[in-house]
Amino acid sequence: MCTLPGVPLPSQSAAISRRRMLGTGAAGAVGVAGAGLVGAGASASPAQAAPGKRKIDPRHISIQLYTLSALTATDLDGTLEALAEIGFTRVEHAGIPEGMTARQFRAALNRHGLRSTSGHNTPPSDPLNRNAWRRVLDDANTLGQKTVNWSAPGLKGFDPVTGPVFIETKDEWLRLAELVNEAGLMAHRNGLKFGLHNHFWEFAPVEGTPLTGSDILFAETDPRYVNFEIDIYWAWYGHNDPARIVALEQDRVTQFHVKDMSLVSPPSDQGEYTFTDPGAGIIDFARIFAAKKDTAQTEFIIERDDAGTDALRTARRGFRFLRNLRW
Repeated sequence: MCTLPGVPLPSQSAAISRRRMLGTGAAGAVGVAGAGLVGAGASASPAQAAPGKRKIDPRHISIQLYTLSALTATDLDGTLEALAEIGFTRVEHAGIPEGMTARQFRAALNRHGLRSTSGHNTPPSDPLNRNAWRRVLDDANTLGQKTVNWSAPGLKGFDPVTGPVFIETKDEWLRLAELVNEAGLMAHRNGLKFGLHNHFWEFAPVEGTPLTGSDILFAETDPRYVNFEIDIYWAWYGHNDPARIVALEQDRVTQFHVKDMSLVSPPSDQGEYTFTDPGAGIIDFARIFAAKKDTAQTEFIIERDDAGTDALRTARRGFRFLRNLRW
């Protein structure tokens, strides 16, 4: 969800579940293949897959409100009304707006025929503060959410010079998986689905093992209680092919962050890659979505981290792109 300027692009292997890697000798081969994935994507153009009959139900197109934060901060009702006029019926929140209760926020959404079916509701502590997490889940149910997501698992902090500080050892990732399972079980008992939203550090090498953090999370979290919201931009940024993740994990991938990437030459202060509106960049979304056998209940959530005051343009372009996409 967050913009991460100046972050160096790490070298890492493509994501694949540990249970499919152990005993196969695949780790080295996957690493070699994965190292060129962004480069391969750079030569692609959007929606290269041959058009087919599959398409997205417009009612399942959402937008991450972080995209519109520059607008909602000054005019929440006007921004929500504009989203409804574009055709959105659902949104994903990035936290209840400051100064509002969950009930008040839901009333604002209701005024414009919108529902926050999903939200970024990060568990409050490690070890899990169960009372605080229960209050978060209560707010999610008040909002009418179906899903609560952890927006940045593995992130420890942010260094203004070097960028994100994230966990790096196997023991840390295994402990995180335990926390995720506990949070997911509590969400399940409160009638909610729980998901993990990736950035890029999940795909970095983990000390003392050929696995990545992503491998550990897929292998060690309980599929009954933990799903995944794949941020397509950040997976590509982390030298990972989202289609590979989707093909392997299928039903555990319940949501996509539809965020596109453009190449910058010469490189900007963000590096060689930056954000652009969905469908305007180098990512072949049709190919990624086609890797999932059944997308009937999948949420497709538009996001652009740097949309700023042009966010409604991003919303319009993204909605039109997804509504017209075929694969």
